[in-house]
Amino acid sequence: MVTTKAAPKIAEAKAHDDAKDLPVTYVLSTPQTFAADGVFDAATSVMVLPYASDLDELRAFFRNTKRHLAAGGKFVSTVLNPLFSAFESNLIVRRFRKLDGNLSQVEFLNEDSGAVEIRLIAHQYSKAEYESAAAQEGMRCEWKELFAQPEAVRQKGEEFWRPCHETQPYALLVAQA
Repeated sequence: MVTTKAAPKIAEAKAHDDAKDLPVTYVLSTPQTFAADGVFDAATSVMVLPYASDLDELRAFFRNTKRHLAAGGKFVSTVLNPLFSAFESNLIVRRFRKLDGNLSQVEFLNEDSGAVEIRLIAHQYSKAEYESAAAQEGMRCEWKELFAQPEAVRQKGEEFWRPCHETQPYALLVAQA
């Protein structure tokens, strides 16, 4: 799950004005290789869980995450929404295609030209699969819808965000230890 693009993104996050003075530790690893000492109050991931190759790898992610969370700690992750079904529609700068089984293709589109810049394959696990994987590792889940922040709506306009708000391609999974 570790990609060559992760290290530059961590550097970008560290350099961000809002993060410069925060006591944040960034760690680059996979569920199987994460071995940091200590525990954290919270952990996050953005579109990592859908790249678990199967349910065993998904459980491994929850197992290792729980091992490093303080009692009551939370793991918050953006995932492909298990209920999303608006495939073949352009949503903001993404297009989703349903593939065989639980696989989905996500195309990242250039905002100006509409050309495909990145094409990825991810798993669209069901709510039951996420919740079962988390529960087997001693965590409980809740789900939240995602909406653009008011500033983003002011910048791009409601029409830009409406397709995404109406179809909810992504969801926020909150798992608590």
